[in-house]
Amino acid sequence: MSKCNGKYVAFCDHDDLFEPDLLENAFFAAEENSADVVKFNYKEISENKTTQLSSIPSHVFDVSSLRDSLYELNSLGYFVTVWSFLYRRDWLQKTGAKFDVTLKHGGEDYDFNMSLIPYIRRFVVIPKVLYLHFIRTSLSTSAKMYEDVMLHFLKTQILLNKVAKTLACNPNHHQTAFMSYYGECVINFTSSALKLNKSNQYISDRLELFRNETLNISPLCKNILKSIRLSPKNTIAFVLSFLRLHRVTIILFRFIKRVW
Repeated sequence: MSKCNGKYVAFCDHDDLFEPDLLENAFFAAEENSADVVKFNYKEISENKTTQLSSIPSHVFDVSSLRDSLYELNSLGYFVTVWSFLYRRDWLQKTGAKFDVTLKHGGEDYDFNMSLIPYIRRFVVIPKVLYLHFIRTSLSTSAKMYEDVMLHFLKTQILLNKVAKTLACNPNHHQTAFMSYYGECVINFTSSALKLNKSNQYISDRLELFRNETLNISPLCKNILKSIRLSPKNTIAFVLSFLRLHRVTIILFRFIKRVW
């Protein structure tokens, strides 16, 4: 990034593809809205299926509307990649944001985007699919499991809360999205820990630490019925963590693993 001298910065993984009009579409969206960041849709293509980021309507966010939508956008997976964004170069360099080079197997994109959010003045979303991300199971680090990735599943929620605090978000306005993403973090961590043959005590201790670091910001159980309708699996994981029933979570995962 220190070598860049154009007006904008875009990223592309070595084995992915830009659609031919990616830069044109993102450039004009940025110019027309004086945006620091442009988000566009993408497709993930694997040997078995093709999916794309859903629920990505066209929108322009200023500081206030980004604050009001942060948890919801995060739950929809908006911030997990850098290659689905165009960044204004002078703004990007002024933030001083750097990639965490200690993250060798994933998570560095999310950390990077989280570090940028407090500096965003205008953020544009365009729904068009402009990027093709290929997942090759035999080669991709995302298809394997590593300890740093396992721990990062918990770190993401903690990072999100810190950014929300910086933006003065009111967690009470985002209870459903918070619970859903919290539960997703618990599920991803527990599943990963079992794949890496971590002990029940290790998993319980990490989940308890995670609970203590993240559940002291709001009385979050008011919207539990709404949350369980929208995301039953994630909400159940949240409730078990909220009640400190970490061993039950582990037993459920071990049972599911054995059955399947």
